[in-house]
Amino acid sequence: MLTNKKGFTLIELMIVVAIIGILAAVAIPAYSGYTKRAKASEVTNAMGSVVASANEYFSDRGEWPADINTFDGIRDSLGVTFPQTYVSAIAWSQADQELTVTIDNTELDLSSAGGADCDITLEGEEATRGVWGGTCAATYIPRN
Repeated sequence: MLTNKKGFTLIELMIVVAIIGILAAVAIPAYSGYTKRAKASEVTNAMGSVVASANEYFSDRGEWPADINTFDGIRDSLGVTFPQTYVSAIAWSQADQELTVTIDNTELDLSSAGGADCDITLEGEEATRGVWGGTCAATYIPRN
């Protein structure tokens, strides 16, 4: 007697659902980490542009820009648009040629302990690549 079975058994469907669940459990945290790193690199790329532009401004004019401690000051003085979405504060030290950006933890949690806002700093003297540092988790700070 020939029977023609069509469809999947319950066991086969449960195995497929279990495999999808395992893949999702691995993929979702990895995706979250990738998006955080992408957002952090958006900020660090802008920081590099600000420091390079500030050094160029100083080389051309012999003085530092008047107000690059605000987003509008950076845009007006240097022509660099800084991403404000994740940043709560920005500070420029003329003496050290250091740019410090505070990442807002409510918008983007880059802290290793979780909870507190963290800083990313870039000290960029003329003729150097710059030295990165800060209190954010090391995963999100560029290597020197």
